[in-house]
Amino acid sequence: MGGPALHAWLATVETEPIALLTTALRTEDVVLEEAMARAATHGAMSMDELAQHVVRAATLAEVLAPTAAGPASSRVRERQRRREVGLVACVAGYWCARSDRPGSPERGLRLLEAVLEAHHPRLVPRKMRSIPVQQALLSGRVDLAREWVDLPGARPSIVHGARVDLEHLEPGDAWLERFNEPFTSSGCTPITLTGVGPTPFDRMEAATPRRVEEGPLVSVIMPCYRPDEGLFTSVRSILAQTWQPLEVIVLDDASGPGYAGLFERVAALDERIRVVHLAENGGSYLARNHGIALCRGEFVTVQDADDWSHPERIERHVRDLLEHPEAPANRSRAMRVREDLTHQWLGYPPHRLNASSLMVRREVFDTAGLFQAVRKGADSEYHFRLNALGTPVREVRAHVAVIRLSAGSLSRGDFRWHRNNPDRLLYRAVYAAWHRALVREAGGEGEPALRRAAVSGIEDPRTPPFPVPRAWNRDLPSARGRHPGADEVVTHPWVLRGDFSQPRRADQVRELLAAGIRPVLWHQEAALPLTEKRQEVSEVVADLVVAEQLPYISSHEPTRAENLVVLDAGVASREVGVVRADAVWVDADRLLEDPDPTFPTDLTAVPAQLGAALGVEPRWVTRHRPGECAVEGAVPVPWGAPS
Repeated sequence: MGGPALHAWLATVETEPIALLTTALRTEDVVLEEAMARAATHGAMSMDELAQHVVRAATLAEVLAPTAAGPASSRVRERQRRREVGLVACVAGYWCARSDRPGSPERGLRLLEAVLEAHHPRLVPRKMRSIPVQQALLSGRVDLAREWVDLPGARPSIVHGARVDLEHLEPGDAWLERFNEPFTSSGCTPITLTGVGPTPFDRMEAATPRRVEEGPLVSVIMPCYRPDEGLFTSVRSILAQTWQPLEVIVLDDASGPGYAGLFERVAALDERIRVVHLAENGGSYLARNHGIALCRGEFVTVQDADDWSHPERIERHVRDLLEHPEAPANRSRAMRVREDLTHQWLGYPPHRLNASSLMVRREVFDTAGLFQAVRKGADSEYHFRLNALGTPVREVRAHVAVIRLSAGSLSRGDFRWHRNNPDRLLYRAVYAAWHRALVREAGGEGEPALRRAAVSGIEDPRTPPFPVPRAWNRDLPSARGRHPGADEVVTHPWVLRGDFSQPRRADQVRELLAAGIRPVLWHQEAALPLTEKRQEVSEVVADLVVAEQLPYISSHEPTRAENLVVLDAGVASREVGVVRADAVWVDADRLLEDPDPTFPTDLTAVPAQLGAALGVEPRWVTRHRPGECAVEGAVPVPWGAPS
């Protein structure tokens, strides 16, 4: 072993194992992956070698034999033993989380089984003690799940979901009582499986304790694209609400003629249902905005086409807003389950705040604007827009919905344990910067800032007030015709690749702007230093993105960079995905600005890593005069910066 992997391994010496695991999961960096295996085997094995050994070992004792958690670990001090066993457990956790790789979760489970047979659970890092029982359930190892459900320090909400799933395996419906605890503890009637439908999810219903016939009208907007029979489950759950003054607007987002019959059947369910067929597919949020323009209700909310709402959901929201007239909107909690009503999603609890439950006063859309015209994430932006610019959104502290975790929703890869789609992270940073800009422009006043948002053009894909991820406006109308499709290669003259969680990276952006260059930003978290928590995009950088309207890309967007400038050594080993470059410039001056010299960095490996990934020989560049740069052979920067 040598080069970057050696340096990464050295960086783990004084770092908690959980920081190595979480950084590796966030970055998916091959160098960190290798370092993790080396650290867990005292340098003896690569990740591939360790994986092959775990599969081939005849016994659990043999699985651990060459690792830091093997027999020799019993002869070291407690602190060192905790660290070494923790490193091996973290390799297991990494494999469990990489469900995108065939066989990886199974290897992780076997290594976990070996660790927990030989060592006390307290030696496993606390923040991954929920993983064994979840992976055991996902892998069908009920015996192990029963053994591990009581691991000390496991996250209580995940343990509750695991207990429900274990009881679900027993004959009868006794498990339903535990399944219902989040609802009954909220004062809601319990769920039963007495309905009609193809799956247990579709058979859910709950008693309607009362019917409220008089009160403000609520408009329920339901966008859907090529729905299945689950749409009927969703619609029926709204029709069964205790709050009866409703209108239901079902928006067919250009599903096509093959779905006409299904929508006719939906419209026939109740006279309060109106089906609207959109001529062009624009995604959920454009459909929502269309529905808002049509609705007559005093309050407006959304129901996803494959989810289920408890009969008391709408009433709970309405009464909360009536009791708090200053609040612009509210949202509630939901349970996430698969179609068989099991809970497991590795690393995630079964309960969460439900972004789609947002209920908004109709007049708020006039004062604060509509949802942004993007394909993802706009409900979160809207919620934080209201919080940042006006009175905060209230939370209805009750579980009043069930979210369906379909196979498709889990395979999109936007969320995985300790890893979010980078587009979501960038979008969140940039919309927060836009909110700050609105407040500054309004002199710190909330209402004027809201009015600025309302007239910003945010509801029109042709006039986005701040840059959004390219994939999120694919094929939508733009000021120049249409936004690019998912597979179209987009060429940019200049792309800056670096870790933009560092505020000083804004200086490089300003330098190019001063040279008359409008760079595109490519943010990737650097592999080192290792941190347990993700470092968010710097507010200074995000503010600059909004002020200058600078685009940004990610590795899964087909991109050609005529000039790619690399600012951080720690991103050189990151995947480049479908980004290609004609010329690669490595900024020697920036790479030598190491903020923490205790973390070793192998600068000599950077050009080779970049060249192998991009197929272009990189050049070192500097702002210094010839011979003054510490990197031999560096040439002047190609953007004409002053020395």
